Amino acid sequence: MIIDQINEHVWSKLSFRKHLAGRIIINRIVARAVRRASGTQSIRERGVVLDVTKETRQDEVGMGFILGIFLSILITEVVKILVAWIKERQENRALLLLCQKEKM
Repeated sequence: MIIDQINEHVWSKLSFRKHLAGRIIINRIVARAVRRASGTQSIRERGVVLDVTKETRQDEVGMGFILGIFLSILITEVVKILVAWIKERQENRALLLLCQKEKM
């Protein structure tokens, strides 16, 4: 599955904070970012970060203020890594589009 490859790539590039959140939360953030990202060269990081943050906060109702800030930082990191990966090669943009068409 393509999403598993993307998850592994993002996990390998993340800072030490990934261990505080764990793979399950990171994989959820990656899946949301992939759904929101477009395969174009002109992907807008800020828009993806805002969409994913909003969706994550709706799911995590009642989370504390500190946890909310921590997740926002992680989301920003994940999206930056994903955007860099998309812009790296034309093949990656095609993989992203295929991944969006797969049932995630």
